[in-house]
Amino acid sequence: MMDIALSHSYRNLEYLNSTDELTNIFNRRKIQETLTLELERAKRYNADLGLILFDIDNFKQINDSVGHNGGDRVLVKLTQTIQKSLRNSDFFGRWGGEEFLVVIPEITKSEAKHLAEKIREIVTQMGCSVVDNLSCSFGVSILNKEQDTLDTLIERAHRAMYKAKELGKNRVEVL
Repeated sequence: MMDIALSHSYRNLEYLNSTDELTNIFNRRKIQETLTLELERAKRYNADLGLILFDIDNFKQINDSVGHNGGDRVLVKLTQTIQKSLRNSDFFGRWGGEEFLVVIPEITKSEAKHLAEKIREIVTQMGCSVVDNLSCSFGVSILNKEQDTLDTLIERAHRAMYKAKELGKNRVEVL
């Protein structure tokens, strides 16, 4: 009986340690750990690896107009909707605030861009009772096996996302 209780407690602690409390997707620690493992695997087996980094456009204005509880409802609805559009082999996590990361093993540059466009479209059509016209800006990067580190892969996705914002938001950019 004690073994069952300990096992249950361990699983519960592991879940709490790896899951974002609000959205129930991976937290930053877990998505970064997963990205590290997938990066090592991709380099070892000469496999493709893509990264999509995105955030909600004008999220501060959403929080200012509907309050933080309303902003939280937007985050929950967004993550639930996006989770359904990903493959079982993809990893989805909250990078911080209204910023999210999707780690996509075994994907080409064009396929990663297509997936980001698909997610972008899903978000714009999602319908949210809290706000109208929700959108996100997306940055995509693909692993360069000879040159990339964890930091350079994430940095390139960040630069691509900021480029999407600079070019008008609600778009996908690839670097």
